[in-house]
Amino acid sequence: MGTRDSIVLKRVVWAVLLIALAARAWTIVYGTNVDEGVYWVEGRQIYQGFVIYRDTQFNKTPLVALVAALFFPFGQAPIYPMRAAMLGVSVLSLFVFYRLAKSLFNEKAALAGLILLALEPFSCIWAKYLHTSTWAPWFEIAIFYFLIEGLNGDRRRIYTSGLILGLYALSKQTAIFVIPPAVIGWLLLSPERSIKRFVRDGAIWAAGALTVMTPFFLFLIGTGSVSAWWFDIYTAHLIMAKAKYHDFAFRWHEWKSIIELSPLLWILPLGSLALLKGRNWKAAAFAWVWGLTVFTGNLVTTSHVWRHYFLVVMPPMALLAGAFCGKAYEWLESRQFATSKTLAWGTGGLLFILAMAGWPKNDWSYPGLTLAEERILAKHVEHYCPEPYLLNLTNPALYVWTGKQIPPAIQHGREVRIPFFMTIAGRGYMNREEMEQTVAQWRETPIGCVAVYDKFLRQIIDDPVMTPLKQWLDEDFEAPLRVGVGDSYYGWFFVFEKKRNG
Repeated sequence: MGTRDSIVLKRVVWAVLLIALAARAWTIVYGTNVDEGVYWVEGRQIYQGFVIYRDTQFNKTPLVALVAALFFPFGQAPIYPMRAAMLGVSVLSLFVFYRLAKSLFNEKAALAGLILLALEPFSCIWAKYLHTSTWAPWFEIAIFYFLIEGLNGDRRRIYTSGLILGLYALSKQTAIFVIPPAVIGWLLLSPERSIKRFVRDGAIWAAGALTVMTPFFLFLIGTGSVSAWWFDIYTAHLIMAKAKYHDFAFRWHEWKSIIELSPLLWILPLGSLALLKGRNWKAAAFAWVWGLTVFTGNLVTTSHVWRHYFLVVMPPMALLAGAFCGKAYEWLESRQFATSKTLAWGTGGLLFILAMAGWPKNDWSYPGLTLAEERILAKHVEHYCPEPYLLNLTNPALYVWTGKQIPPAIQHGREVRIPFFMTIAGRGYMNREEMEQTVAQWRETPIGCVAVYDKFLRQIIDDPVMTPLKQWLDEDFEAPLRVGVGDSYYGWFFVFEKKRNG
């Protein structure tokens, strides 16, 4: 490719990245995802000095909460700095994806894959959320980029890949599913395949991961948090695995809804099967192993699945789709259907337009209210709740918006703060005896009011484990008030105000 063509290509790549940034930044003003609220509150707890797992319940691996804690020096509710950082890393990951695709295939394939991944509407929404599923594809792109770049003997890049793997493992347990495609990728793409080289590269890769993992486990041991950590992680998956609605029909429905948003991202990879007989068959085989492994690992073998779990499958699918598009472009060019320049702009523009076909179907305003409206809801709670503690059975972000503290619960004979209390209690994290002990303590705690979603209120009424909580609400609180800012489920809830003398 000539110098002039290279300059034009670079400009096109930067243009796609800027469009991707704009599409992602457009939704930055919308309300917090409930899980994002959990991680955000956990970050505040860490910033306030609570020891994760031991002092504050967290049924996830710790990295996302640790990162959230870094933003609280910027203010009481640092949502915009946090989301701006997320958007920046998102666009950076797209650039790394382009470099990975270019290394495996060529510039045409890399650009096509970049367009598809950058314009995938669901990922555009989720890019701003501080969430483990949002990070998963970013980590995998970086892991494989540095690993493949290091196969020529660059030990530092292999170590960096392992380091990122360690961070990924502290973000999401399904990081383990990166290992099989990494091994297959080494066997397929390493220029020097020998047992000695495999063991050396593997040891360097493992050393990078252990650089991150070892301090974490030493922290758990040093703070006496091992049993609490295991209970949180194990119970979360055990209880969710028993949920009857996470059957094949539900999983298929979730995947189908994603396919409808970006059909090209899931259809075009089928064309890449033809590459398995060509000169790039090793790269195509690696991408298929990557895609099928993370698809199976994250969506079939896990205890439960939501739509955002499919984010991790998008990079290998975009890689394969881009590879097919690149091959199709070369075929058209060899048949001289048009001039090279016309063909490039025509096919690129068509792909760009088709990639946006699912945009009208996307829920760009999810979760259905803005950050400003969340603040209005928080003002209502602050009005009814002058006391320092709030029992929040809604989006945990309400704790941050109001500045209220989480009342301590009793779990296994110890005090622990549970940000998303009703979900935790409802999933079996607390038994009847622990609930009774917790409510007895809450009666002596300066809790001004209880904010609760409708479905959780119904659970309090119907679940026998919740009976002590129901009795406390009946005895010590006024009749509930409904506060809201719109029709969105996340935009309204009930508030129980504490009965006060006079």
